[in-house]
Amino acid sequence: MAGRARGAGRAGRGGAGAQRRMGGAWYTRTLIQQAEDRTERRKVVYARRLFNDRSVYGFAVRDGRASATVQGTQLDPFTVLLTRPTADPDTVLGVLTAQDATDELTDVARGDLGRTLGGLVLPESADVVVDCTCPDQSGACAHALAVTYEIAAAADVEPGVLLEFAGVPLATLIARVTSGTQLPAVRGGSRSPSVRREGALPGGDEVSGSNAVDRASFYGAGFDLPPLPEPAPVDPLELLDPALLRTALRRSGTRAADIVQATEELGELYARIRRLRPR
Repeated sequence: MAGRARGAGRAGRGGAGAQRRMGGAWYTRTLIQQAEDRTERRKVVYARRLFNDRSVYGFAVRDGRASATVQGTQLDPFTVLLTRPTADPDTVLGVLTAQDATDELTDVARGDLGRTLGGLVLPESADVVVDCTCPDQSGACAHALAVTYEIAAAADVEPGVLLEFAGVPLATLIARVTSGTQLPAVRGGSRSPSVRREGALPGGDEVSGSNAVDRASFYGAGFDLPPLPEPAPVDPLELLDPALLRTALRRSGTRAADIVQATEELGELYARIRRLRPR
């Protein structure tokens, strides 16, 4: 499951309303553009403010669904659910194989999404169905757009999020490839996967029945592995779900400015911790 809970309140770095990053890759820019094209300009402006203020929390993506809670101007937050038709894993693999692009599966693990695979998993604008508890029944409310921004921001760091949203998780695709003794080639690699006959184990021993294994798919021998990823530093405020604290403070009469200040100070403390992390 590729899911992330987003902290409510304003960004801890750069002060209140600081710009958060999204749309850093071609596929996330495409996703954002599609959503904004069908949304009124005033809603786009408001949605960007919700995103930058970290007013989206409880964010999760799985099986063709993206869900979150968005704290708008009202006391009670709105629940947002985005759904889309899921892709067929066999069809995706068939196209990748036909276009000699199965190595794009490996690219996803490295933090990139190729054009062929991206074209298969990116939704069309009309495919995304919006269900929000806000009064706006246009199907293109600001809260839904804010959730789309969260998808884009998450996919910038981990493009596998878009595969989850398409209902074809990377693990599922790789498992189907390896079970068919087809492994994605590594860009720049010189060796092809070597596959032992069923029932053969290292050392020449033979097994049969349910214990038979495929050396290439089980042990990963005979092909070059990609380098270990170097994940970007994570902002803990994006992983927290302060909904209960935020609601309790607001109902107790705490001023919104005080909540914002506390969130900013917490963000500064987490920033110091990240700067002190071992290298």
